[in-house]
Amino acid sequence: MARLSDDPEMRALVGGADLALLDVSHGRRDDLAPEGVFVVSLEGEALVRYTRPGTRRCYLASVENLNVPIQWRELRLTTDELREAVKARVR
Repeated sequence: MARLSDDPEMRALVGGADLALLDVSHGRRDDLAPEGVFVVSLEGEALVRYTRPGTRRCYLASVENLNVPIQWRELRLTTDELREAVKARVR
C-alpha cells in the first residue's frame, strides 16, 4: 500500500491523498496490459501511468493524454530496463 502524491495528469484517476494497493509480484509487473496502471520509476521519480507498448519502444500515458498518442512519453529502454523501471501494478 502506498500514499499517492498529487499528480495533475492522473488526478481524475488517483487524487493526491489517495491510498493505492500495489501488486509488486513479478508476474503482474511483467504483464503490461493496456488497461493496467503501473508505478514506473524514472530518473528518481515514481510515476503512476498507463503503459503502451510500441514496435520498438514503450510509451507512458496519463489520464490527461490517454487518447492523444503524440503526447505520450517515449521510453527508450531495453526490455530488461523496462522490467526494472516498472515497480508495481496499481490495484
